[in-house]
Amino acid sequence: MADAEFAPLIDAALIESAVAAVPEQWLAGTTAPEGASVRQAYVLELLARWQARATWLSALREAVAAGPTVPAAFGSNRPQWLTAGGWYVQGAPS
Repeated sequence: MADAEFAPLIDAALIESAVAAVPEQWLAGTTAPEGASVRQAYVLELLARWQARATWLSALREAVAAGPTVPAAFGSNRPQWLTAGGWYVQGAPS
């Protein structure tokens, strides 16, 4: 499995390097917890998610094994407020 192969390669330094490569403009307007920089907050969040992968990895594997879901027919899942009053014409692209 990919996790067994790649997990040993991931550490805080790798995550810090990846976050450091994110352009500053992509972080504009983002806030961080008090006392942390935005980049530091992202590093801590990504590291926590990686360390907790045992809690979500099995569900991800199950979803992949189940295969893709069939999307709803065009327009069939639109809310009533959007389809009422001429807001939506059946068969017209949205």
